[in-house]
This record gives sequence, C-alpha cells and structure tokens, in this order.
Amino acid sequence: GLGPAEDYDVIVRIGQPDSVYDLDLYGGTNDPDEAAAVLAEALVGDLVDPHPSGDSRRSTTCLAQLLGPFLAVHRRFPSVPELRALLDGAPGPLAALRKALQSAGHDAMIRELDA
Repeated sequence: GLGPAEDYDVIVRIGQPDSVYDLDLYGGTNDPDEAAAVLAEALVGDLVDPHPSGDSRRSTTCLAQLLGPFLAVHRRFPSVPELRALLDGAPGPLAALRKALQSAGHDAMIRELDA
C-alpha cells in the first residue's frame, strides 16, 4: 500500500456503507442527462471525441437511458453495483426496473429504457 491509514486526512472506502466518505459518480446533480454526461466523461472521455466522424454522445445517451428511468422510480441514481448490473443487461434488475416503471405509470420512461 501507500502507507498506514492514519497517515492520511481522508480515507475513501468505496462500497463500504460505514465509511463517512464516498465518491459522487454523478457530479452532485439531480438531472439524469447531466449526470450521464458527467459519468461518461469520467469513465470514457466521451465529450472529447478523438474521432471527428464518431458519435461522441453514445456513452452519455446509453447512461441517460438508464439513469432517467431509475431516478423516476427510486428518486436517486443507482449505486455502482446497481449501475453495473443495468449496464451489463442483467435480466433481473432490468425487469425489476421495468415493472416498477409500469406500476408507477411512467410510460415515457419505459420507452426511454427500451430505446
């Protein structure tokens, strides 16, 4: 490691609920489109496209199509494990999200999820 924990002012322990510090993957926003843009840029540099003819918004769009529906149902953005399961296309989490959207009458969000 890089030394004992007591040598540091702050220790970020991602995925540990008892930690008082965490990382905000979504840049502190409540807007799913903005959150998707922040996360896409952080993960893949989506906003700086090295290929001028490429589609630089693909990652942002994919994330927004998951974040918007998830936020509509849960009133929060997904945790890292939840987001990973959704991005992997795991049938259980996607089916649960779709069912929750149907139950809440979020037809527009179902279309967003299906896009």
